[in-house]
Amino acid sequence: MRKIFIGGPIQYIQNDNALKHKMRLFIDEISKAISLSGGIVFNAHIVESFGDLTENWTASAIATRDLEWMYKCDIFMAFLPKDSNGKLVRTDGTHIEIGWATVLSKKIIIIVEEDSLDECSSLLQGLIEANNISLYTLTLALENPYVLLREFEMVQPRHGNQ
Repeated sequence: MRKIFIGGPIQYIQNDNALKHKMRLFIDEISKAISLSGGIVFNAHIVESFGDLTENWTASAIATRDLEWMYKCDIFMAFLPKDSNGKLVRTDGTHIEIGWATVLSKKIIIIVEEDSLDECSSLLQGLIEANNISLYTLTLALENPYVLLREFEMVQPRHGNQ
């Protein structure tokens, strides 16, 4: 049974209903595909009700929970969306999680909207290139989330909390 940690912006989508809807659509579709294939999803958006319950969590509790999920997961998937102005949404936590996943040698899949990779920092672009990170567009992920399952099948599940 593979465990997938899905990350993406929470804090900087709260005042943009269209962006919040896009995050919900992505996470719901991908989570459903993962669950139907027998996988387990770790996701703060679900736990925090897409930001509506974030105030119930301390910053320390969020950091501890997310790091624990990173240790437990087999795959880290990050969604880096654009806002209504076509700009990449700020997502500090997701970038930290990409760093954790890199250091822990996790399989990383990044989902971007078309033509947004150029907006990513040089460091993130370098990590993608140097670490064989898989990159998919949002359109492909939503039209056929099962294409991502092929990536999952190539990763050996971890046992226990490692």
